[in-house]
This record gives sequence, structure tokens and C-alpha cells, in this order.
Amino acid sequence: MSGEDRRPVVEDYTAHAIAFVIVFGFFAIIMVALLGFVDIRDPTIAAFVGTAIGYAAGKLDPVLTRYFPALLRTPPGPPGPPRPL
Repeated sequence: MSGEDRRPVVEDYTAHAIAFVIVFGFFAIIMVALLGFVDIRDPTIAAFVGTAIGYAAGKLDPVLTRYFPALLRTPPGPPGPPRPL
């Protein structure tokens, strides 16, 4: 297998690995916060956990659009007024 043939395969595996790490990390942050491994009553820790969850949720959007492109499709709306000639 030449380098040109191998590059798309490596890029695909890399994309899958990054997506797995992002999704797993997001759910790990949620699990750690909900199971009580961190004391959320402390305002500093609560702010950090909230920021981390917000950041991870923002990073989760490109992963979802790559693997579930149908989520981007919106149903067509009602027709607009007729266009003047």
C-alpha cells in the first residue's frame, strides 16, 4: 500500500479516534459531576464543571454533524409570497 493509498485510511481512523475521545470525555465529565466525585457546592468547582460541560458540548456538535448529517436537514417551510415579475 503506497502512502497515497494509506493517507485517507489514516485520516479516517484519526477522525474516528478524535470523535470517540470527544464523546467519551463529554460523558465522563457528566458522569463525574453527577456521581458526586466533585463537590459542586464550591463555586469555583461548579464554574469549572459548567465551563467544561459547555466547552465539551460545543465540541460535540461537529462530531454529530459528521456522523449524523441528517440532523442538519430542516423540513421545508411554507411557501413564501409569489415573486414579482
